Amino acid sequence: MQKVSQVMKDMTSKIENQTSNDLFSTVVFETDVCECGNPYNAAYLQKFRDYKARGFLAYRCEVCQKKVNEEEWRKKVAEEENAIALENCRKFFFEESILDKKLKLATFDNYHPRNDEQKKGKEIAIRYVNSFDHDNPRGLLLFGNYGTGKSHLSVSIAKKIVDKRNFVVFLPVPDYLANLKATYGNNSDTELRIINKIARVPLLILDDIGRVDPSGWVEEKLFQIINRRIGMHTIYTSNFGPSELPHRIGGRNFSRMMEDVHPLRITGDDHRLKHFK
Repeated sequence: MQKVSQVMKDMTSKIENQTSNDLFSTVVFETDVCECGNPYNAAYLQKFRDYKARGFLAYRCEVCQKKVNEEEWRKKVAEEENAIALENCRKFFFEESILDKKLKLATFDNYHPRNDEQKKGKEIAIRYVNSFDHDNPRGLLLFGNYGTGKSHLSVSIAKKIVDKRNFVVFLPVPDYLANLKATYGNNSDTELRIINKIARVPLLILDDIGRVDPSGWVEEKLFQIINRRIGMHTIYTSNFGPSELPHRIGGRNFSRMMEDVHPLRITGDDHRLKHFK
């Protein structure tokens, strides 16, 4: 850390090297009292043309200046650590999630509601982000017909939660189940590794749940992840409502899935078919 005496020496040297237009100034030393109450040698840049114009060069005692320097250093380190954490969270999200090209661009800004339900859905999604709390885990079930922006809204939520330096994964359930099947006979990956990775993230989004035709195997694999997500932030999207989902994923799974989960109906015209109207 640079001492006050060295600051004075450096600033005096700087003034001596100034151009002729700036020579009507000098460093003035006066005894002053620091904010902590200790006396110290204060240094000012005195302008001869305007006696009242003073630029402070040293205005704390060395003890207080050291504390300030340490605080500034800690702040800088914290900022660098936060930047690294944010970069890691964003990288994890895009590497571990399965997103098509359009969903990669999805944000709240480019989600345009076409009816009151969609407007309400967007408002609730934004509130979900603003109230996101690790100590108060909650979930959402966005359900309704095709093409109403359920996946778009859930990815928009994900990106905002990532910006808060959280690990998030977005997985379409059909792809998730296909990845599990792909591990059979594959020594380089296992079901358990895949399940463990997504079971632990602060926010998991399971998109299009109920899309895969029901079977004993499907119901069991969904149970393994749904059961482990109880008490954690989880978002589900589906084209099937609460009356249909128990028949698509099993009553046991649906019961566990809906614990601390708020159902949100989002309907409207299929935006993918807007060119046919």
